[in-house]
Amino acid sequence: MFSLRSFLLISSLLLVSVGSTALAESILVVGHVSSPNMDKRQLQKIFLAKIRDLPNGVKAELVDLPEGDETRDAFYQNLVNRDDMQLKAYWSRLIFTGSGTPPKVVDSSQEVIDFVAENPGAIGYVNASDIQANASVKILLKLE
Repeated sequence: MFSLRSFLLISSLLLVSVGSTALAESILVVGHVSSPNMDKRQLQKIFLAKIRDLPNGVKAELVDLPEGDETRDAFYQNLVNRDDMQLKAYWSRLIFTGSGTPPKVVDSSQEVIDFVAENPGAIGYVNASDIQANASVKILLKLE
């Protein structure tokens, strides 16, 4: 039948394929329905606290998923090319110098959607599979 080595190889391949599928899905950057359109460069600056206001002058209120969340990791890697350790170091520097405050953290994609829908300057991100077609938020950017 199967040797232990064959079993381990097959198990490893299955785990890699399952993990890759989760991260291969699109991530949507969402804003309040009144949010102006923004490009990737503007959103990078907003999520790194380099600019604090949206193009329409409304103060940006960012919302984040918790550390360790796969969607969060993929979002920051794709948008600003930083991993979790780099983000921690970045925010530590900004907090220490009084130059910025990290985004508000919520527990789920649904909480991101609810927060964004209720706050005019809010911007967050969700896995595309976690959002239902509705008019409660505006899709600002799709990250692959």
